Amino acid sequence: MAVALLRFNFNYGDFIRWLGGEYIGAHRDWDATFDIVDSVRLASIPPGYPEVDFDRAVRIATEGVPLAKQFECQFESVRKRERHDNGSLASDVLEAVRKKFTKKEKLSYHILFPRFLWAFIPGLFLALITWVPPKGRPGDEGRMCVDPSTILDGGTPNEVILDDGAANTQLPDTGRPDKPGLPDENPPIYYGTALNCFLIWIYNLRIDNPVDEICLSADDITAVFRCLLYHPDMAVLWATVFQEFLVIPCGMIFGEKTHRHFT
Repeated sequence: MAVALLRFNFNYGDFIRWLGGEYIGAHRDWDATFDIVDSVRLASIPPGYPEVDFDRAVRIATEGVPLAKQFECQFESVRKRERHDNGSLASDVLEAVRKKFTKKEKLSYHILFPRFLWAFIPGLFLALITWVPPKGRPGDEGRMCVDPSTILDGGTPNEVILDDGAANTQLPDTGRPDKPGLPDENPPIYYGTALNCFLIWIYNLRIDNPVDEICLSADDITAVFRCLLYHPDMAVLWATVFQEFLVIPCGMIFGEKTHRHFT
């Protein structure tokens, strides 16, 4: 991967477009998906609910996210973050974090490069890594969160550097009727009738089974947000470093400000 990136003069967007396939969603049957979108375009919307922006949804699926935004930070901020080296991670969780990265790399959720390449990739931001320990539930292995929100301090008295390398701080708030945002950068989110449909289903289930225990089994959604891909030119904003690796995502990371909105 590093040799291929060098062939593209460290332009990560061009490199991803060359890889193609699952790295740009080309393996998916978009025609069938868009047929479904077209079939519900004229469906009636309940009073009080917002219009569905089908065209933006199609663009998000095919172009990657975000659809628009300019980010800028100092090279010194990125250098400082690389040297920070996820200093908040305890030594006893490093192996668990490495295991998570290895698993996700095999699933093409991100790409691992030699760490020293961080200094050569234009537009690169570096996020920190947070580890959420297991909560004692069966099968809970703990959770890794790439954190593009935390800002590092200004350094030594002789090295006052404003840390502008946290990508989340440069994204606008999500668009809402009472607080308009920039929908291509961070679109509004609505759950529509989903919750009502779920409650009605539970209510009817209880009517049919008045004395039986109702158990709800949570689906495995640990990586569902990664099914939506970053725009190839934007993915470097959500990179991180870990041990000998520079890690650049392909699908959305869990810690990004917009991931719940785009998904």
